[in-house]
Amino acid sequence: MNLRELASQLGLTYEGDGTWVIQSPASLEKATLEQISFIENERYYPVLKTTQAGVVIAKPDVSVPRGNVIRTPTPRLIFAQVLNLFYRARLPKPGIHPTAVLGEGVRLGERVYLGAHVVLGENTILGDDVVIFPNTTVYNHVNIGARTVIHSNCSINDYTQIGQDCFIQQGVAIGGEGFGFVPTPEGTWYKMPQTGWVVLEDGVEIGCNSTVDRAALGETRIGQGTKLDNLVQISHGCTIGPHCVVASGTGIGGGTTLEGHVTVGAQVGIREHVTIGRGVTMAARTGIHSNVAAGSTIAGHPEVPFKVWAKYSAAFKYLPEIQKNVRALKKNLAVLETRINKE
Repeated sequence: MNLRELASQLGLTYEGDGTWVIQSPASLEKATLEQISFIENERYYPVLKTTQAGVVIAKPDVSVPRGNVIRTPTPRLIFAQVLNLFYRARLPKPGIHPTAVLGEGVRLGERVYLGAHVVLGENTILGDDVVIFPNTTVYNHVNIGARTVIHSNCSINDYTQIGQDCFIQQGVAIGGEGFGFVPTPEGTWYKMPQTGWVVLEDGVEIGCNSTVDRAALGETRIGQGTKLDNLVQISHGCTIGPHCVVASGTGIGGGTTLEGHVTVGAQVGIREHVTIGRGVTMAARTGIHSNVAAGSTIAGHPEVPFKVWAKYSAAFKYLPEIQKNVRALKKNLAVLETRINKE
């Protein structure tokens, strides 16, 4: 499409030649004259001098030499919308593969797709336009909302409730047993039955090989619009509020609550039964051992305010030198004390 058409679809104004034809999006460094890119981070401003991009999405105050520009305060967000205009994931046409197995009492909405070797347990309900790719097993009494897409090799356990417009990547396990074992006087472990279920609200997305465990009692809940990266562990009985983002390698202990709009960096560890307040941001590899107040930005292990962590992280590389100096000071002090005692 041309620049004028694209700007119109985005609901934005443009500068330059409205008839300029855009073939596809690309990165700023590799874009050609037929492509569109964006710039948001100041450290990439020098690239504007050399980029060949025919159209650039930029903030209102950024100078773009070539002249074909779409202005917005949020270039990255608009570029994401551009990608959706030029590229749409191809979903299979509705239909049920002959190797799919449907249990007694299954109810299917309109235009459902079930791939090869999909298994649906008893009394499972699928809404309209649900897509389930091959080799996925859905257990009994599961409810999956309209337009949800579940990729291959997933396991969805009994009584799981999945909302509308959810997106579940390959290898995800939802509703598996929580890690519940009680120590006995004999030093062994007694298994506590995990009798609960999992609820995914509308618009939840879960990355490859992540797990959401069911609770011993009651529910594990993932709030509306929350996004989980690959290899994330949500333990039994957690409540993850709306619009949280949890990056790869994170483990969240049982019974923990994230109140909403929480941003969790990669490889974060959160102990069980703590509450993370609304709007908290935590850096990668943060270790959470206690409740965190709403709006905090934290880092480190154990967690501290980010500014404090930045200071002692900066000092860490100087520790060997500091240790050497302290030893020298102690040695000099000992010599001085000896002289004073002799006098």
